[in-house]
Amino acid sequence: MMLPINKTNREYEQLASYGKENTTILDKLCALLLALSPLLQHYIGLYKNAGFTVLLAAVPILLFRFVTKLGSGRFSLRNLAAIFPLILFELYTAVDHSTAISRWAYIAFIIVVFLCIAGGCINTAYFLKYAMVVVFAATIMLIIQYISFYLFKYKLDPRPFDLLVEEDSIWEKHLYPGRKGSLYRPAGIFLEPSHLFLYGFPLLCVFLLSPGMNKWRMKRTIVITAAMLLSTSGFSLVACLGLWALYFLVYKRNGQDRHMDPRKMFTVRNLMIVFAMILIMVGVYCFIPVFRRSVNRIFTSTEGTNAVDGRIRRAMNYIKTIQGKAVWFGQANVVSTLDFNRAGFFATYIRWGLIGVLLSYWFYAQGLFILKKQYFWMSAIILVISFFTAHTHGTFYMLYFVIFLMNGYYANGAYRLSFRAGVPLAAELEE
Repeated sequence: MMLPINKTNREYEQLASYGKENTTILDKLCALLLALSPLLQHYIGLYKNAGFTVLLAAVPILLFRFVTKLGSGRFSLRNLAAIFPLILFELYTAVDHSTAISRWAYIAFIIVVFLCIAGGCINTAYFLKYAMVVVFAATIMLIIQYISFYLFKYKLDPRPFDLLVEEDSIWEKHLYPGRKGSLYRPAGIFLEPSHLFLYGFPLLCVFLLSPGMNKWRMKRTIVITAAMLLSTSGFSLVACLGLWALYFLVYKRNGQDRHMDPRKMFTVRNLMIVFAMILIMVGVYCFIPVFRRSVNRIFTSTEGTNAVDGRIRRAMNYIKTIQGKAVWFGQANVVSTLDFNRAGFFATYIRWGLIGVLLSYWFYAQGLFILKKQYFWMSAIILVISFFTAHTHGTFYMLYFVIFLMNGYYANGAYRLSFRAGVPLAAELEE
């Protein structure tokens, strides 16, 4: 069954073209399940959690596509090469501290998913479309929550805390919005504001920094920005300011796109934009308490905790105690008090050592040298936030990021080669 490609779908295909030949209803379902998996990972499912459950449901579809593509010999070798460091990392974690069969089964499953993503088995246009729907839903719910709280003094929260998996149930106490004396921080349909940031910033990179901005994309860009800012996440605030500054100062000039040129950044026009943005931010900081408290959370302890220091201090103190071969291979048994809220870098170093850090960061870091524009900045943001959030190295957000970045490698002049014939079938530069 073929789905009609309407104008909206064509707009998404201009932004995400990898796997665009996968147009059946099953491909659409697969893209939807993968777009929902980062939200569902915290809730009870038929197996492990709801995120893993829907991932299991999507894998047969991916495998069917993978076998089909393997038979036709049409793959992006660039994407397969790009995913190789993550495959090495998964294999390394399977033998570093244990060779349990259950661990190998999990690693094999994740590697299959990585290969399917790299092989173009997901229609990234559909994936982008459904991810945008998720952000639309989050934006609407955030607005409803603010109206409910500030107009009717009622703390509306749509998150089903009673369905949280056991290891995440602690968040019911810590994340319920509007606790007495705290900043009201609704998260819409996400478990917490930082999760909305993690989900939203790749979309903002794609919609804002891709060539050929139009009214259709600008509307969606504004929705993403609104959702991220309404969540009061400090990371969202910094990301939005930084990406919009890039758009105005670097990539936009008289309505046309341009490549980064540091020599053209310090023009009179750009300096006026910077000055205007500073004035606006100072005004907003002075007269809007919610915004001011969001900024204060990043650097000060006025809300009872420093958002940056609270995420890294305990882990930094712990890694100072690591010695000997644990520096290279990590520790099999980790102090239980560190299991919650460990950032990706620190968690990987403590558990898998420097070898694990090098292999896991190899994938993200190579994007700084290979990818361009929106995907370059996406890679840079992921690398930075990996020191403050655990999810860059967690299964579901890692898969989420990988899907975006694989489209970036494909759009970066990837050649589709025939493994059977050993010669190019087509050389397409999709920019």
